[in-house]
Amino acid sequence: MSFFAPGIAETFRTHADHVELSLDGGPVLKARLLVAADGVRSRLRDLAGIRTVNWDYGQSGIVATVKHERPHNGRAEEHFLPAGPFAILPLPGNRSSLVWTEKTSDAERLVRADEFTFELELERRFGHHLGALELDGPRRAYPLGLKLARDFVKPRFALIGDAAHGIHPIAGQGLNLGFKDVAALAEVLIDARRLGQDIGSFDVLERYQRWRRFDTFQMGVVTDVLNRLFFERQRCPACRPGFRSWPGGQDAWPEEPFHQGSGRLCWARAETAIGGTDLKADGNRSSLPPSTPDSV
Repeated sequence: MSFFAPGIAETFRTHADHVELSLDGGPVLKARLLVAADGVRSRLRDLAGIRTVNWDYGQSGIVATVKHERPHNGRAEEHFLPAGPFAILPLPGNRSSLVWTEKTSDAERLVRADEFTFELELERRFGHHLGALELDGPRRAYPLGLKLARDFVKPRFALIGDAAHGIHPIAGQGLNLGFKDVAALAEVLIDARRLGQDIGSFDVLERYQRWRRFDTFQMGVVTDVLNRLFFERQRCPACRPGFRSWPGGQDAWPEEPFHQGSGRLCWARAETAIGGTDLKADGNRSSLPPSTPDSV
């Protein structure tokens, strides 16, 4: 196995029995199959002409590492806050990695803030169960959205990982999907090699696509629905304390729990339908319990 790093793929060409990949300032590599695992903004996917289905959530994920006073004992946590999930993932020692979801404008503000302000906002969400907190390294924010490739394969070309599917981190399943892609593609290629088939042929790669596409689409839908259930609660004016009337000035709630013209589920109306609580005609939420973050 040979490694060429750093290296940027400039272009590739597919031939009848092989594929050629040209690296920026490097050699031209030849192989029977090219596997693209270059992330959600995959350059190789674009070069292959594979289109995607995607939309933006208006959220960004803040990624950072923190030190804490007490040991985490290997426990991971995820809190479902109004702005999105807040995940604490254990690292070696008294350190944890954060995946902190906020509205994009708030995330950009937090990343630009000084360390004192950032740690103050972090403490409000992290809590005090692991003692004093200290930022350990840089913090970055990445826009969040759903991106699914329309095709996972072409002749002598396959997508795996985030290059094939970028989903919301709310369920922490993006890495698992990538591992499943690798395992499925490896099994398909091993079987093809054992049978004397061309591992880069479309017929062989189509087996991998059939195996993985539905699973990734299903998980994309699940994470999308979960995110909308929690995040729309914050964005919906009717779901906020003190809301008195339906947007647009109507004096009564609509019959269906969806915002007019948006198709979005209204959490407050859904709460009524699920819990059976009677709201007043003007939309007063005083009969509902106060809104609190949900966590697991």
